[in-house]
Amino acid sequence: MGEFGRYYEKRWGCGMWHDKALEAVARERLKAAYAIMLDQLPYLAA
Repeated sequence: MGEFGRYYEKRWGCGMWHDKALEAVARERLKAAYAIMLDQLPYLAA
């Protein structure tokens, strides 16, 4: 499972509904993509 899969499980485990948890994951992915575009550096998952 990757970083975003773990993030989904964390959101879903906190009581979020499936669709809201997916929205949260999408928001995190957009934030990562935006940071990559700003920095112009490759993405390194933590």
